[in-house]
Amino acid sequence: MNTALIAQDLPKQRKTVLYFYHNCMFPDWQPRYNIYEYRILEVLCKNYEVIVAFFTRSWSRPPQEGIIPRDARFVLLQDLPTPKFLPRILGWALQTAARIIRIALLVRATGPDLVYANWITRASAFCCGRAGIHPLVVAAWGSDITHEPRVSSVLRFFAKLTLRSADAIVLDSEWHREAVLSLGCEASKVYCFPWGIDIDRFRPQDGLPVRQELGWIGDRIVICTRTHRAVYGVECLIRAMPRILENVKDTRFLIAGDGPLLDYHKSLVRQLGIQEMVRFLGYVDNRQLPKLLNAADVYVSTSFDDGSSSCLMEALACGLPVVVSDIPGNREWVNDGENGFLVPPGDVPVLALRIVKLLEDADLRLRMRYLNLCRAGARADWKTNSLVLERCIADLVEPANRAPSERARISKL
Repeated sequence: MNTALIAQDLPKQRKTVLYFYHNCMFPDWQPRYNIYEYRILEVLCKNYEVIVAFFTRSWSRPPQEGIIPRDARFVLLQDLPTPKFLPRILGWALQTAARIIRIALLVRATGPDLVYANWITRASAFCCGRAGIHPLVVAAWGSDITHEPRVSSVLRFFAKLTLRSADAIVLDSEWHREAVLSLGCEASKVYCFPWGIDIDRFRPQDGLPVRQELGWIGDRIVICTRTHRAVYGVECLIRAMPRILENVKDTRFLIAGDGPLLDYHKSLVRQLGIQEMVRFLGYVDNRQLPKLLNAADVYVSTSFDDGSSSCLMEALACGLPVVVSDIPGNREWVNDGENGFLVPPGDVPVLALRIVKLLEDADLRLRMRYLNLCRAGARADWKTNSLVLERCIADLVEPANRAPSERARISKL
């Protein structure tokens, strides 16, 4: 009997990736939908069996339906409950030690071919690095490499440990590449690409229906789609609104997004007496964002820290001129005065001036529209950009690169 032919007829066993979910939000620390993580998991599910691990403070509450692809399996790992009387740092140390042990046990039980973890300084990436797991891919999300290592020598040390332990690092901007290299990461480990958007979804379309629904048919609309967190600086835009309205009285502001500062921002708008000109939409599903963006005239982001911002890419793909903070991540997408304006972070007067300039100059908006459509089409397509992620995973798990019998292992610490 020809055993070679029989082997060819047998279905090939798919390799397994163990993915540690990152987006677990305060106050209940339950896993939440995150479009980045969902897309990454979709890519992994195309070629591998995927197990998604969630650290949670409750066994009784499974992840929200739809936050991971149907092809992925999930496992819940309960965090160690820590007494409230313990000092915060001691509670964190105990919980982190417990996570490292749980991760090591899970890897031994599931035997994945690769582990994918998130957040360099803390959370799963740091824990997987300390557990000595290989092959290990870690993803940086921004503040974990640009802010935390800068403000804390301890977190800087943790970041260096994680980057040293990882076999590959996934980043979304050249700014983040520079940050990890400055922390001593080997350049050969880095896979850098804009995490991108759905170009088929985010494209120019008729914005009139939304304007009619809002009652703002003849008005000029400024839109912001950032989460209401301090790092995204939405307060700066709100404080610029009265200055903008002094110059362009028919301006209206559309604010999409939720977050812990939402109620504060609403109260600030009431204090300024401009609530009739501002509409807070709260959380908006990504599928609904294109029609909102196409109803607007100008997109604004006042973030203090960003990599390749998906919100910015979505606005560019819909042809919007943009006014954004002058930070490294945004400079990779916006040339000041060419396809948008860069403003010093937190500078309310300059922010207002640039927004007024765009609202008053229709020809400038039209020129920027064309440039931004071209830029988004060339650089922001997730389908194209995700090929770098596929190569990253394949480099570590495919037989040509690794011994067939070698699976994820825990090295001696």
